[in-house]
Amino acid sequence: CENMVRDCESNPCYNHGICHDLINSYECDCDNTGYTGAQCNMDINECNSSPCLNDGTCFNRIGDYICLCTPGFEGINCDVNINECQSNPCLNEGVCIDGINGYSCQCDLGYYGANCTDVNECLSDPCLNNATCVNGIDKFTCICMPGYAGYLCQQDINECENEPCQNSAICMNDNPPGYACTCMSGFSGNNCEINIDDCANVTCSYNEICMDKVNEHQCICNPGKIVVLEINECSSNPCENNASCIDLINNYECNCTYVIGYGGRNCEMVINFCESMPCFNGGHCQSDVGSYRCFCVPGFVGLHCEHTFNACNSNPCVNDAMCSSQLGLYHCECQPGYQGVNCHLDINECDSNPCRNDGNCTNLVANFSCSCTTGWSGEQCEINVNECESNPCQNGAECIDQVASYTCECLDGYTGAHCQTNINECEDKPCLHNGSCIDGIAKFTCICNNTGYMGPICEDEINECNELQPCSNGGLCTDLVNAYNCTCLPGYIGTHCEIDIDECLSTPCVNGGTCHDNSEGFVCICSNGYKGVNCETEIDECLTIQPCSNNSTCVDHIADYICHCGPGFGGRNCSVPLRGCDNSHECSNGAKCVAFLENDLHNYTCECTPGFSGSFCRQSTTLSMNDSCHDHGICVDLWSKFRCECLRPYIGNTCD
Repeated sequence: CENMVRDCESNPCYNHGICHDLINSYECDCDNTGYTGAQCNMDINECNSSPCLNDGTCFNRIGDYICLCTPGFEGINCDVNINECQSNPCLNEGVCIDGINGYSCQCDLGYYGANCTDVNECLSDPCLNNATCVNGIDKFTCICMPGYAGYLCQQDINECENEPCQNSAICMNDNPPGYACTCMSGFSGNNCEINIDDCANVTCSYNEICMDKVNEHQCICNPGKIVVLEINECSSNPCENNASCIDLINNYECNCTYVIGYGGRNCEMVINFCESMPCFNGGHCQSDVGSYRCFCVPGFVGLHCEHTFNACNSNPCVNDAMCSSQLGLYHCECQPGYQGVNCHLDINECDSNPCRNDGNCTNLVANFSCSCTTGWSGEQCEINVNECESNPCQNGAECIDQVASYTCECLDGYTGAHCQTNINECEDKPCLHNGSCIDGIAKFTCICNNTGYMGPICEDEINECNELQPCSNGGLCTDLVNAYNCTCLPGYIGTHCEIDIDECLSTPCVNGGTCHDNSEGFVCICSNGYKGVNCETEIDECLTIQPCSNNSTCVDHIADYICHCGPGFGGRNCSVPLRGCDNSHECSNGAKCVAFLENDLHNYTCECTPGFSGSFCRQSTTLSMNDSCHDHGICVDLWSKFRCECLRPYIGNTCD
């Protein structure tokens, strides 16, 4: 028995691979080493399965990999989207919507910008006529100076609407922030409420007193001095509508001054102030008792609609907006980049986050400017700069453009940042069993000549029995290292069992058998009457075929037999009833007729009594029949002859 070779003793498995010893070979278990190959000498590139998601860059390591994530992602495989909303960047109850490497805020009304900050709508001074602006949420409020009203305090309040002027005075709303009353003759005061005392500088004659009237006076007799009684015409109350009655001599006068809106002798007539058409510019006049009112068409103001109102006069539109006045109102047509009632709000084009890929947005008037991070270009930083255009990768490698960088996907057999280095696959000595290594591109070739091994790395022991099938004539081939051994079947010898041994040279066949040599040994062709491998057995026909019938006795011979028939039967197998004595026969002298067959013809013979012989026992004789057969058989007397039935093993006509 040969000693078993321990193939693992040479530590053929690299990188902590576990070696399993086999018959004339070994097997390396590379699990959990990060390597593969017959000797665990080939690094597994874990990046080939593209484990890094969302455009992450994979870097292969020994038995592992690491992902360099693009902005906005994290996790071992860059599979987790960073939630930029976790820091609650949206102010003033803005709703944060997470995006890729960013977020956007859905702002409530009144808040704008990337983080929903409040916009101070008062910065553009929208309030007119020295009004005070108060900033609000998505609005502003103007606190108007006295005499003004409206959203922007652009409307001059018509104080005359409350009819402050008395005694039929004319109110003029042309003194902002107030009004002016043009008094009727005889009245004074801000509201013409004072009746001028016309008696102040008047001296009446003796026994008279001065009575003040409207814009006049009257000297009347002093009641204490007049003897003659004057009739009071006012006693009948001739003045209507609560007008005051002034008694005159033989007359009266109704003072309609204090019952504004009435006239006539008795103040009984309603005065229609609209008859004089006091309202200008299409204003509608509405007469009332004691006054009138002008309802101006849009675009005109004043007590009599005498002033044209141009809402644009106060220049409410800012930032070069075009103002159009219509029906007393104005509309601002904003220049691009501005919004708001007065075009006072600069539209921040950066609010929509137009700059992609972490570009920095600068707001401009009706525009924006993006300052791109490294690796991006374009108006919105949407174009990834293709660093592969310079063809940096060598030896047919594929250049993969990335953000501000590139990677070279090397063809098998090359390494380096630019795939410039041919990998020496022979460096790790991959060829086993002293095979010679020849380096190639992405491969190596092991020359296994005269080692007894074959395969890509000479790892497979050559089974010369299978490859060459050297053993002939059914010989059993046993494989050896770089050799083999043939175990021959009986009858063959030689290194390859190619020599057939002639077994007939030893004359194995007996009893006249003929020997024939063959691939399995020899075959004996036996002579008739013999059998067996060497023809050593004589065939007993009496046992094998049992030919004799009718209770006859079978006597075996070589390749033959004889049946000794009982009385009355004959033939080779004693199967034929004898009829030779049936008819008259010629046996004499008391001879016994014995029937027999000869050449299938019935015949008979005579068994003579002692002292007689001859075919029909007619001749006297003293010849001993037994002597005729040499005492080795039974003598049968026949017609003019005899026949010896020999006892075994004697043969011949006389059993000699």
